[in-house]
Amino acid sequence: MPETKNFRVQQTLQKIKQIFNELLVEEGFTNITVKQILQGAHINRSTFYTYFDNKEDLLNEIEADLFQGLKKISKKLLEQDVKFYSDEEALQTYYHQLVHYIYENRDKFALLAGAKGDPAFISKLFKLDQDIWNQSQTLEELTVPQHYALTGLLTLGTSLINEWAQNDFQETPEEFENILKSMIEPIFLGSLFKKEK
Repeated sequence: MPETKNFRVQQTLQKIKQIFNELLVEEGFTNITVKQILQGAHINRSTFYTYFDNKEDLLNEIEADLFQGLKKISKKLLEQDVKFYSDEEALQTYYHQLVHYIYENRDKFALLAGAKGDPAFISKLFKLDQDIWNQSQTLEELTVPQHYALTGLLTLGTSLINEWAQNDFQETPEEFENILKSMIEPIFLGSLFKKEK
């Protein structure tokens, strides 16, 4: 019995998220109402509020699902305690995994970062990156105050990702990977970090 109930819950949540995504495309986040979600998913108000406080809560869960993949890629690298400024290969592996994950989920990124999506999406992406980097031992090796370094690096990275999404992912993952490499790698391999003697 619990398995059947769990399956029904998953089906309901999947349907709510599916309808919400469709409404994002058609209406845009600011114009979506809970009533539209209820009608599209064929559920009652109490069912919706069993899982979500409001449409913002639903949006946050959808974004959390998407961000989970980014956290996983970064966590794997952080666990290896890689020094990006001295390990060009590790940096390229990170770019490769990050770019391919974004590209595989390009419809979601484009929608959420676009005019009809979440106005705070890029800020949330920045905050996610900031939290990840704050766990890195690499930041102890900076030659400038940490908050300046993080702000500069993360603003550049998230802005480039946003630009790629806004331009409908015109560049292939390989081309965009080269763009990241060309623009960010000189910072990592330059004078931002203290060099080991």
